[in-house]
Amino acid sequence: MYAAIVFAALLGLGTALTPRVLQKEDAASSANTLDHNVGINLCPTCVGFSEEAFDTLLNITLNMGVVGSCSVLCGALEQKTNNRALGAVCNILCDTVGINEFVKIVAMEDPDPILFCEVFFKVCPINDNGDAQILELAVDPTSGAQGLRTISFQLNSTNGVGTGQIVLSVQTVDRYPVKESHFMEAHDASAFPSPQVFKINATPDPTCDPSKGPCEQWTPGDYVAKIVVCNGMCGSHHSHSQQYDTQNVTFTITP
Repeated sequence: MYAAIVFAALLGLGTALTPRVLQKEDAASSANTLDHNVGINLCPTCVGFSEEAFDTLLNITLNMGVVGSCSVLCGALEQKTNNRALGAVCNILCDTVGINEFVKIVAMEDPDPILFCEVFFKVCPINDNGDAQILELAVDPTSGAQGLRTISFQLNSTNGVGTGQIVLSVQTVDRYPVKESHFMEAHDASAFPSPQVFKINATPDPTCDPSKGPCEQWTPGDYVAKIVVCNGMCGSHHSHSQQYDTQNVTFTITP
């Protein structure tokens, strides 16, 4: 299985708890009391934590039955994952809503990390009047042998964007799914002055073991790359979610 995708330009590489964040370097962090207390922007941290830890937390709560406190639950998470950072963020978020509400959030069906952090933990801003348009979508090279492909585009906005995602998916010749999503912080309309860039290493992974799962071979043929920009999680049916725009671009891998 090999689908190395790197998102550059305004993309900052995050920590183990922070999803890769589309952000303006000089943009102020979201203003809220929790952010000032812990010295971090809790919105991307919260979303990254929800994506990484909620399955483990759900298993812990099912095995423990009644959970008496945030410290007990988050201590169990830290011990199970051997990750002190996860335990620390767990305590911060759990304390904001209380242990009973936190357990209910963890157990919700159809989980939506961005919605959790907007509505329940209240650390991500909401902008339901936002908009974004994908412009000048291009791939370089458009045709050639296996190797690096650079997909670039501009984002244009009139009303700014809400907390959301940018998703790249590639329709491959062998139908193996290649997809990667990136967290997008809420910003005003001036936040996207530079081209956004995905880099795809369209080369078979020599370490991929086909006995453990499919391996993308990037065989010769036509490939369709699709960019989707969303408010909230792309594909979510929850509130504060919508698709801003989507565009396709095609490239060819030659023998």
